[in-house]
Amino acid sequence: MFSELTLEQRQDRFRNIYELYLNGKSLRTISVIVGISHERVRQILTNCSTSFEYIKIREAIDTRKSKTWQTAEIINLLNIGNSCSAVAKILNISVSAVKRISARYNKEKHKSYENIKVDSKKS
Repeated sequence: MFSELTLEQRQDRFRNIYELYLNGKSLRTISVIVGISHERVRQILTNCSTSFEYIKIREAIDTRKSKTWQTAEIINLLNIGNSCSAVAKILNISVSAVKRISARYNKEKHKSYENIKVDSKKS
């Protein structure tokens, strides 16, 4: 199927897949909509995106993961003093995934702390 598509058609297909993914559709749902395997959808998202688009894709993945038990477990394990590599080993996931979730958690925690400081100065 890939060789049958022109460059413009492949770009349109990527744009469609990219938008569906950022709008919360799963790889499997997109595969049904587009008519290709979910693995091919993943490959297209990974291999055809620009660095900016790939960052957006990673953010979407991290946002989805933040709503899982695994994120809560990562944060709990980090909060009791485990290193990122120890948490990755315990949960059998990549260290980079632990670091991304940790960074997001710390950023959100810092943001809420800043809001508290601003509110207390207004009083």
